[in-house]
Amino acid sequence: MKFKLSRATPADKNAVLRLSRHFPDDYLEEVVDRWINMDTGGLFLAWHNDFLIGCCTLSFPSPAEGWLHGMRVHPDYQGQGIAFELNSYLIDRAKSKGAAVVRLLTAPDNHGALRVSAKLGLQAAGKREIIYRETLIPGKNTIFRQGASLRLCSASDLPAGTDRISSGPFQRAASGMLFLPGGYSFRSLSAAYLYQAIKNNEVYAFYHRDLLRGLVVVVRNKDERHLVIGYLDLPPEDLPSIASMLPLWAGEGYCYFSLSLFPEQHRALHPALQQWFGTYDAHQWLLMEKELLQD
Repeated sequence: MKFKLSRATPADKNAVLRLSRHFPDDYLEEVVDRWINMDTGGLFLAWHNDFLIGCCTLSFPSPAEGWLHGMRVHPDYQGQGIAFELNSYLIDRAKSKGAAVVRLLTAPDNHGALRVSAKLGLQAAGKREIIYRETLIPGKNTIFRQGASLRLCSASDLPAGTDRISSGPFQRAASGMLFLPGGYSFRSLSAAYLYQAIKNNEVYAFYHRDLLRGLVVVVRNKDERHLVIGYLDLPPEDLPSIASMLPLWAGEGYCYFSLSLFPEQHRALHPALQQWFGTYDAHQWLLMEKELLQD
């Protein structure tokens, strides 16, 4: 089947929203304006006879990393290779812009997306649990008391922190990957990013007997009052201590919380999360990636 591809413009918004209505509880309406107006990357559309049949977004969490998200194909046109062709086009575009790797998230039971990913050459690189909750349980007034073991990082912690990330228990894409708000995407935790995050008071260190044993990196979206725990590397027995930070962050005005966890971390944290959040949303995602070798 022949179709044409184009980058979305504001004039395409209504067509995108009509496509979105075919997917229950779709979030496309919330992000379409931002995706259309990206400086780099953008929302790309597949058309058949001037009828919108598919879309996908390419973004760049960092200059060397391409991210594919928001893939949609109209139900009447699925199974005809549209997802493969659209993603192939965006992978080539990411490579032409200098990306060294391209990634996406998909549900482990999304067999269609996994087949397309395999055909595209993407490989599974890690499994994540994404936790989301709008507010703490009302009445949870416990005051956080910052102890000697968990504290804000300073620039002097940076060498040990970068060593911890590069040689930690989770290697390659599963290691040093920071979960970002707005689009369910990740970026690599570089030394430069860590330095800036430390300046922004977004990095916490866990010390035991003067030895760095873990790091917590958060991402703050003050406009939306959303705080993301994007990277969490603590000894299993100390994972619940992260819950004691939630009242502190809530006191700073954050009422939306997201966490990126490995399944074993989620199991260890679940009692504490249930205490603070009650019922919360948890979704499992498979991180897929492909290295883009430059010519």
